Amino acid sequence: MLMYVFVLLLFIHGCIHLVGFARGFNGRVIPLLTDNISKRAGVLWFITAMLFFASIIIVLLKLKLWWLAVLLALIFSETLIISNWQNARPGSFINLLILLLMLFLQAS
Repeated sequence: MLMYVFVLLLFIHGCIHLVGFARGFNGRVIPLLTDNISKRAGVLWFITAMLFFASIIIVLLKLKLWWLAVLLALIFSETLIISNWQNARPGSFINLLILLLMLFLQAS
């Protein structure tokens, strides 16, 4: 059951990263966000979302190094969050929660 909660959290966080992608290519789409995101940064937000979605597949396939895919997505995510701290700082809490769940699931 915890694995499905983990996968759902990865999916939701990946979808949130798509907001950064949308902001980078059409700033008017998300008027609540105040940070400007360049198109190049928007692409990085999209890549990070895809890393989360790929991680979901790897987790569900129960591949041995699933945790490495999740960790890579978390590193990309936190880097983007830091660069857009004003709007994205709540994402750090989600990243921490994902990391803790990942460590717990890896240990069990």
